[in-house]
Formats: sequence, structure tokens, C-alpha cells
Amino acid sequence: MLTLYTLGNEMLVKAGDVQWTTAGRGIVHAEGPTREFVLRGGELEGIQLWLNLPAAKKMMPAAYQHVKSEDMNVVENADKSISLKVVAGEQKGLYGRIETQTPVNVYMLKSNGEGEITIDIAQSHETLVYLLDGEAIVNKEQSLKKGFQQMVVFNQDGGHFNIRTTSQSNLLILSGEPIKEKVVQHGPYVMNTQTEVMEAMRDYQQGKMGFLPN
Repeated sequence: MLTLYTLGNEMLVKAGDVQWTTAGRGIVHAEGPTREFVLRGGELEGIQLWLNLPAAKKMMPAAYQHVKSEDMNVVENADKSISLKVVAGEQKGLYGRIETQTPVNVYMLKSNGEGEITIDIAQSHETLVYLLDGEAIVNKEQSLKKGFQQMVVFNQDGGHFNIRTTSQSNLLILSGEPIKEKVVQHGPYVMNTQTEVMEAMRDYQQGKMGFLPN
């Protein structure tokens, strides 16, 4: 996937890569398949996540980060049947290369078949596991299967959880400390008050977030 940003970035995001945009005071972007991909054809799958910024950081300068799949730190279970890419945050002493503005963990889990791994999470974090494909059992009781139940959300009452995969599987694991601030959202604008949303929309209309090349 080819991405363009008003910061001047033009990046080709390949399978397993991660791009992380901090919108801050405003940024404009566009993304789509490359010309070569359109001519060749095939399937293109991506996951887009939106994380809120605390009020104190909502007007920080915009920023962009891109980490290639092969550059990410990886945690493996004992028999190497499961690998866990650390995109952001920390796991088993390994750190993600993405710098975040609040305490956040982002992991990408891949299993070759049957396997089991325990993942440590701060008790102050809210946490979810999302199954992309395959089958898995969380904490020996919650079954996940593509096309059926694919997500589980945890209570803030423990410091770790267990995942057992029963087939080749891919899962996304997210956790973070709640910001606990009022949120007002309109389209792509997320602020703390309706007035701030209107101001952000005006900034965009006035070109303060920049322009993409034609």
C-alpha cells in the first residue's frame, strides 16, 4: 500500500509493516494500492486503529513513524510455535520501535499451529484480543474463531493472560491506560469539546493541516 502525508512522507507499506501517525494539530493523508498491484490484482488487507490523545497533547506537532516487519522485536514461546511481534510497548523485556504518547502495547501474534503463550499486561491497562484468522482459546475458557466470536475484552483485574492456538492463527493484541477524558467526535476529528471540533474543521478548511500533491 502506498501512503502520502502532508509532512512530506511517501512510503510503501508492505505485508507486516506498521505505520503510525500522530495527528496532533492536524495532518492530511491518502493511501491506496500501488499501480503495480492494481495491474497484478489480488487481495489487500489492512487494519486501521484510532487511539485518542490526552487533551494536553492534542495540539502537538503531527508526526509519522514507519516500522518494517523485519525490524520489529519478536518474543517466541518455548517451542517456537508462536511468535509475538512487539509493535509498541514492552513484552518480556523487548520493546516496540513505535513511540507512543501514552502507555500503550500493540502486539501481533502468529502461530504455526498448536501452541501456547502467556502475555504480561499491566493491571492498569484495558486490554483486548482480536482474532484475524484461525482459532484460539483465551485463558482456557474463551474460544475465538474467524466468522464467529473474534474478540475478547478483559477486566482490569490481572497481570497476565494465556492464549492457546489450535491451528495456524493471527491475532492482534492491544492494551493501554484509559485517558478518562470527555471525547467529542465528528468524522475524522476527535477532540474534547464541540468547540474544539469546530476549530479543527476550520483549520482544515483554511489549509492549516497542509495539502497533498495532485
